[in-house]
Amino acid sequence: MKILIVEHEKTVPETKGEKDRQKHHKDAITSLKKLLNKTGYEVITVFNSAEGLEVLKLLPSCRIVISDWEEPFQDAINFCKEVRVQEQQKYIYFIFFIHLFGDQTGTDWWEAVSAGADDFMYSYSPDEIIARLRIGERMLAKPQESNTEHTS
Repeated sequence: MKILIVEHEKTVPETKGEKDRQKHHKDAITSLKKLLNKTGYEVITVFNSAEGLEVLKLLPSCRIVISDWEEPFQDAINFCKEVRVQEQQKYIYFIFFIHLFGDQTGTDWWEAVSAGADDFMYSYSPDEIIARLRIGERMLAKPQESNTEHTS
């Protein structure tokens, strides 16, 4: 199964703490990609919402999206909303990857769900990631009308 990972490009960090946080996040995304490839998924990575929407149009077999929830997080929210607007023939299972670093607290999950996300992950736990992807695969295996009922 193909999985699209969207890493929203960040601005250049100005503080050492911000540089450390972004490096930690980048390492987590790299580990995620390695895990998915090792588990048998075909991973496609893009670096902004426009590229993500284009991939989804060109590759109808890409049915799972993992989008990071990094600054600017509004880009990630808008991307999720746009995926929901544009999906017509197939349901896309959408997961936000919310990587916490240091003393950060959890993101408001309601904002993610309101944007149309099906799930979100707060940390890099290989077992949890694979379990959540299996849930997504089961949801996608259901008849199409069952998959769209909860998005309205």
